Amino acid sequence: MLVRYLKGAHNSRKALIYTKHEHKIARTVFDTQALDIIRRLRSAGYEAYIVGGAIRDVMLGRKPKDIDIVTSAHPQEVRKLFFKSRIIGNRFKLVHVYSGASYYEVATFRAESENSNEFGTLAEDVMRRDFTMNALYYNPFSEELIDFIHGFDDIRKKVIKPIIPLEVIFSEDPVRMLRAVKYAAVFNLHIPMPIKKMIIQQASLLTSISASRLSEEFLKIIKSGSSYQCFSAFESYHLLEYFVPSFHEILNNSQFSDAFTNDLKALDSYIQNSQDKTLDILFRYLLKTVIEISLSRSGLASTREVHLHVYPVVREFLKPLTLPRLGIENAISYYSGKPERAITKKQLLKAKRPVMRRTPS
Repeated sequence: MLVRYLKGAHNSRKALIYTKHEHKIARTVFDTQALDIIRRLRSAGYEAYIVGGAIRDVMLGRKPKDIDIVTSAHPQEVRKLFFKSRIIGNRFKLVHVYSGASYYEVATFRAESENSNEFGTLAEDVMRRDFTMNALYYNPFSEELIDFIHGFDDIRKKVIKPIIPLEVIFSEDPVRMLRAVKYAAVFNLHIPMPIKKMIIQQASLLTSISASRLSEEFLKIIKSGSSYQCFSAFESYHLLEYFVPSFHEILNNSQFSDAFTNDLKALDSYIQNSQDKTLDILFRYLLKTVIEISLSRSGLASTREVHLHVYPVVREFLKPLTLPRLGIENAISYYSGKPERAITKKQLLKAKRPVMRRTPS
């Protein structure tokens, strides 16, 4: 293990540098497109690393999913290097570099400041990360792993530790509560008691998050193959009632909780066995009980009536999430046995919107 001092905003920061013999991360686990992006950035004279979740996943024995890249190059400089790319973001700008139908997110190092939208250095960027396990930087060509905040040891000890002070980490971004609990559930990690207490105390802050961000987190969870563990953990931390209130209600409804639990487990089993993450199929598993209850209560026979009355019930069940409409409609068609054309907004406004009510046990 090597030790280096890298310049930050105020002084030099000590970084531990692990060699490939110590971290045992094989460069070949990362796809060639991501490696090509880093190669081109480095060839142009910029720093560039794989950072965050991909490194964490590999160290915990999982296949890396989304590969995030950080660099010293500013967005316009990245844009000039990659023809198939575009700059996104209003405040802190990122670059999406495209490869076929997929893309890779390339971010410039962020600075330590009250204005979190300033560019900075590698040593500053690490202090803008959420948890130590997500703050490791990997150079796939030197095969060195850079660690400023003992994230390497924390992953080996399987403990979740925040980088941002506990007093502000969740109030600054409440979605971090979902991520911390999700990591603990999926990877069997330990959350220290002070963090547990803070999450339970601040769970209601999730109501301030936009539906689009919550939906993004939700889709990641149902595609993970660990949705049952995640939603159960959210319930134990009092997060579920603010994340997806109807999930909280149905898991505490003695009449329907077993059926819904089986739906989640069946969804996870399907993903683990097939690796298929087609939303239409995932929604069939996830919404099975809800759709079947709605169909049995509707007493409707015609195709149009079924869709006009069941669709609003399912949408109500999923609030405040905004999930792809077609996937929900296809799931309804699957269980009703009545394929249907897309429902128009005008038809939905005219339809009566029955509410799923808890039945006394």
